Amino acid sequence: MSMPRAWPSARRWRYIAPPLLFLAVALLFSWSTLPDLADAYTGYQSDVRHNVWFMWHIREATFLREPLYYSHLLYYPQGISLLTHGHGPLIGLLGLPFWAFGPIVAHNITLLLCLALSGYSAYLLARALPLSFGVALFVGVALMTAAMPLAGLVSHFDKILVAPMVFLLLAAYRAVAPERSARWVMATALCMLLVLLNSGYQFVLSALALMVLSGGKLLRAPRQQRLPVARRLLFVALLTLIVTAPLLYAIRQAAQNPAIQVDFQAQSAVSKPDLIEFLLPSPHSYWLGAWSQQQLRSRQLTWSVDSEVSLGWPLILLMLAALATGRGRRWGLFAALFILFSLGPTLQVAGRSLWTRFDLPIPLPYALLAFVPGLDFMRFPGRFMLLGFVLVALTAGIGLETIRKRIGSQSLVLPALLILLLLGLRWPQPWPQEWPRPMPNFYTTLAQSQERYGVFDLPIRPNPTTWDVQYASIYQLYQLTHRKGISGGYISRPYQTNPVLPCFYGTMSEQPGLMVNGVESDCMDNARFDLRSAGYRYVVFHKPQAGDVEYPIGSPGEEAGRAVIQRLFGGAAPVVDDAFTTVYALPHGNDTATVVPALVAGVGWQPWEAAGRWASSPAELRLYLPTAQNGQLEITPLALHDPLSEDGVGRQGTLTVRLNDDPAISVPVEVDRTTTVGLALQAGINSLELSLQNGNFRPSDFGSSDDRWLSFAIRAINLRLTER
Repeated sequence: MSMPRAWPSARRWRYIAPPLLFLAVALLFSWSTLPDLADAYTGYQSDVRHNVWFMWHIREATFLREPLYYSHLLYYPQGISLLTHGHGPLIGLLGLPFWAFGPIVAHNITLLLCLALSGYSAYLLARALPLSFGVALFVGVALMTAAMPLAGLVSHFDKILVAPMVFLLLAAYRAVAPERSARWVMATALCMLLVLLNSGYQFVLSALALMVLSGGKLLRAPRQQRLPVARRLLFVALLTLIVTAPLLYAIRQAAQNPAIQVDFQAQSAVSKPDLIEFLLPSPHSYWLGAWSQQQLRSRQLTWSVDSEVSLGWPLILLMLAALATGRGRRWGLFAALFILFSLGPTLQVAGRSLWTRFDLPIPLPYALLAFVPGLDFMRFPGRFMLLGFVLVALTAGIGLETIRKRIGSQSLVLPALLILLLLGLRWPQPWPQEWPRPMPNFYTTLAQSQERYGVFDLPIRPNPTTWDVQYASIYQLYQLTHRKGISGGYISRPYQTNPVLPCFYGTMSEQPGLMVNGVESDCMDNARFDLRSAGYRYVVFHKPQAGDVEYPIGSPGEEAGRAVIQRLFGGAAPVVDDAFTTVYALPHGNDTATVVPALVAGVGWQPWEAAGRWASSPAELRLYLPTAQNGQLEITPLALHDPLSEDGVGRQGTLTVRLNDDPAISVPVEVDRTTTVGLALQAGINSLELSLQNGNFRPSDFGSSDDRWLSFAIRAINLRLTER
């Protein structure tokens, strides 16, 4: 009788073991959240809430209830583009199968799946180099337990799912070799699209990596092979451009909207990691995290999930071992390039960023990104380590392979010991959790109606220091139940000024310098008319609850919310008043007879300063009238952008005025001289758009510290009404 062969079984085990290992590590490193897997979201407050909402939006888009890259339910009824959002729909698509178990399970399981998938992708890339089985397992564990991918569990989806970038490297590594099948060219282009569907930031990193990988291949190719290699590289570039160009064009068009804040590049100078953060243990480390945070605080360094760049000494030593081989040096140089980019525009070491006796900064390659068109959204240099950690793990794997060959070992003992060492050193502290707030019964009732209208939630913010956009993430989670429009929304690139109800938000409620017949306008005079005109049916005041850290009892937000209710409804009785909410219904119809003449700043305006108010072009004014009337708009400029002046500001210019859908009117304007424009106004809300012909500028480009986009400033605008 013949003995059963063991080899097929062992071969199958080599296919089964890696994904099981990475899934087990993902579960182990989520140890603190597993007991509450179905009860609490893994992550921190507003970030995790808006991540869950985005997953829900992808689910709604899948069932054709919303467009994929646009939300009509945020900033209702105007909506907002999601093309400039920090992460794309890929993670939401991966989480679709788990929505049958509810949003909490769908969110948490998707995080674990993405973490395991990133480790498995690194394993496949390591095998393609090729590295041995045990070393490839080490590379996968090294990547999925790296500081920044793990930090994604706190707040950022795109940090957890680095697998698309790894698959791109795998496809490109084979596509740039002319002897490989041309199918790898198509695979590279599709992987690049996959990266773009995951994160615009990762797309930039991947494009840079693709250029470096291609350039290195071309330089190393023998002279007689350079033409075939160049031809293959050209095919890769052209096909990648064809596949990604439509989505890139759409993103670029959405980023041109002046009402949406996109340009964050100046923040890179202050949000860069310090060099010592690469050497210190991760602040999330269970054993050494507290000590690491103490070291950062002692040097006045600000730690965030975007500066989670700790390499770990085991990987650093293995990378040094990799330098003994040519392959190790190439991949080590590749990793060093991304580490260098992640340091930001200037070098900072232990809190020091000025050097020599002249106190000069040392510029780094990241500073050159400021000159690349389309990269003004780059915000945190540390995110270059999303790809940097992939390259660090691969280089360390090459170092481990080099050591194994030196000692003549082919067993799994050494990789297994190093995997255990990594798991021990990188064992995380308990991850933050977000427990969902109780769902108001009123929202459950609204969910029974398929009608689309708006629900206005109060308070807008619990205290003056809270960013209203972030606090809106609470109302986004309620939206998962009632499916009605809300007035705000927390996404990566929100409106700078609320375009629907500016009077309720921020400093736009302050209207100095805006007058009707010489009387300063009160922004809230027409608040009820605003809500009705925008399609809002209910105003919901949320009562603070005991133990709520974000919105405690007696907070300024509670007082402000009640003041708005009093202003809107006086002593009217609510339709619902329970332990969680007080709900008021808005009357139907838009009776302009109740409108008070007013002039209100909308999108494009900055808060009032000492002598006036700045605006970017185009800037919107809203004119409220009970009846159709003629008017004279009197504009007194304080400053006008002049690109030819030394500080960017001059005294003369041309202002374009557009009323509603009427043809635009161009008028000359001069600082401190009143210019009058005649207008034929309709009853209700009139939209007036002001644009300076010279466009916008940033004072920081002219030596100032002010990095806002500005165009002109006004001392006063007065609407003088006459009977039609």
